[in-house]
Amino acid sequence: PKSVSDLFGATAPAEIRANLQPGQYACTPTIEEIQSMSPKQKSSILNFCIFRKGFGEIKFVDPVNLAEVDDIESLLHGKVILEQASVVIAEPALQNKAMRIRVKLHQRYLKSVLRDSFDGPKNEEARAKVVKALSSFPNTIFEDYNDQTQV
Repeated sequence: PKSVSDLFGATAPAEIRANLQPGQYACTPTIEEIQSMSPKQKSSILNFCIFRKGFGEIKFVDPVNLAEVDDIESLLHGKVILEQASVVIAEPALQNKAMRIRVKLHQRYLKSVLRDSFDGPKNEEARAKVVKALSSFPNTIFEDYNDQTQV
């Protein structure tokens, strides 16, 4: 991969990143774009992604159906929570066990796993610890870890 965005296929667009404060959530398509969609369009949203500045992102690989979600804004205010070491999806429309998602955690999580500074690819013990921690989440498949970007 050439960059972090190549690894995960979606990152917050520059205009969204520029306006977010640390810890703040955003999504693509935006809340306004989703609210303006017809019910049919809302029933199959491609590349839906929720971002939290300084924490990471959740990208839904499969189309999501948000047609039955009454309060779209609630997705960014408690229905989807991205923390240092956990992701909580409390919105039933996004809880399909067959739905594939990609979670990208920022360095903040990795530092909490290591409890130390990370020395890059030379520190094989630290790398193995990170990979083991990321591989241990139930019902997940670990795809990749990049030593240089620590993502």
